[in-house]
Amino acid sequence: MKAAIDHHFTEKIEDTAVITTGGFSPYGLPCAEDAAGKAENALLAGADMVFRLPVIGVLSGPETCAFATMTMCDRLSMVDELLIPVHGLEKDLFEDLAMFLFKEPLAYQKEVRRRMGDGLSFKEARAESAELFVPGAGPVLLDETDAYAAELKLAAYRRYSGVKITLIKVPGCAEDREAETADTDRALAGCVAAYLMGKSDAELTEGGRMTPSMPWQVSEQLVKRKEELAGCGSFGQMAEMLSGGKAAPEQVRRGLLMLILGIRLPNLSIAGLEAFCPYIRVDGAAPSSKARLIGGLDEARLRAISMDGVVLTKEAPDESRTRLSLFDEAAERLWRKVNG
Repeated sequence: MKAAIDHHFTEKIEDTAVITTGGFSPYGLPCAEDAAGKAENALLAGADMVFRLPVIGVLSGPETCAFATMTMCDRLSMVDELLIPVHGLEKDLFEDLAMFLFKEPLAYQKEVRRRMGDGLSFKEARAESAELFVPGAGPVLLDETDAYAAELKLAAYRRYSGVKITLIKVPGCAEDREAETADTDRALAGCVAAYLMGKSDAELTEGGRMTPSMPWQVSEQLVKRKEELAGCGSFGQMAEMLSGGKAAPEQVRRGLLMLILGIRLPNLSIAGLEAFCPYIRVDGAAPSSKARLIGGLDEARLRAISMDGVVLTKEAPDESRTRLSLFDEAAERLWRKVNG
């Protein structure tokens, strides 16, 4: 890893850190490898430190995931440059597209709304509309890897971040794992369906009311369409079905996981998630980097938790962060159950 990265810098770097999204992709769907596997592979490839984003910031989709990533980079105060993998995205188009999305002109917003009114998904409507204003933007926004890179740059603009962003071309990086990821997605859908079908209607509606991310309309859909759950081929398809056009699928995904894992966050306010990265999970560090890592975390006054749940920093525990960290641990338990 270091050999592949060093040539991007004019001077020797002190440490290389990897930020992962745990057992999920930046799009909030299960991926083929869990947090432990990602951390182990990153360290074997030469990373000095491995950080994991909170699951609560990942399940809501790429925009929130990108904002959580840039928040983590800024708050760590020891990140100088962020390297982002892309398929074919060129630097000039990358900069132009991110700035366009940052400005989000009214004409563009109207085009997106019109296309969604015609039946296109937000992803399709956004790509078609952006192409009208930034030639070449359409294919970028339809490619998940390149689109997420644009979201990261957009998040950097919105946070007025000082972290430099550099693109690294890695053709085919997503397609290589597509089939394996699909198997994991189907397994999670089956696990969720089996759980929900075993619940009474009263339990499903009560669970929906107690989970802020699960709108009451979705609880109604759960009751009406419970027998159809087993036919869903993916977690994403299940969320689409249960949204019933009344809620965003990413809200449903997060709500379903909260429901099946028994996580209740009735007292959690929006303010508690304002930073999108209320704490950091440290999934690994090379022996030579551990002292600098702990020193940097203490200086930044970040609540940092290791993979085995040990609190690494001196900051006093915070109730809302503790509840959120339990959500991380529960999501990983579910991942292990799915994968046997």
